[in-house]
Amino acid sequence: MPEIPGDMESWTWIASWCGTIILIIRGIPQAYKSWADGHSRGLSQAMLWLWFLGSSLLLPNLFLHQQGLLISVYMANIMCILVMLKYMYFPRRLKNIKIK
Repeated sequence: MPEIPGDMESWTWIASWCGTIILIIRGIPQAYKSWADGHSRGLSQAMLWLWFLGSSLLLPNLFLHQQGLLISVYMANIMCILVMLKYMYFPRRLKNIKIK
C-alpha cells in the first residue's frame, strides 16, 4: 500500500482504501450468481446499463490522470456488468427439465 499522504489523517486514508476494495468487489457476487443460475432475471436493465455507461464514461478521465487503482476498480466493475448483461440477454438453456 502507498504511504499515507501528509495532509490525510490515517483513519480517512484507511477508510478510503476500504471503500476502494469494496468498490472493486461489489459486482462480483451478483455476476457469480448470474453465471451460476445461467440468467440475470430480476435485475434492472436500466440500472445495469446506467452503471455500465457511467463506468465507461469515467475511464478515459482516469487514464488521462493515471489513476491506476481507480482504473482497476472500474475495469473490474465493467467486467462484472458485462457478465450480468450477457446472462440477461442470452440466458443459458436449462437441460433435462421436463415441463408438465
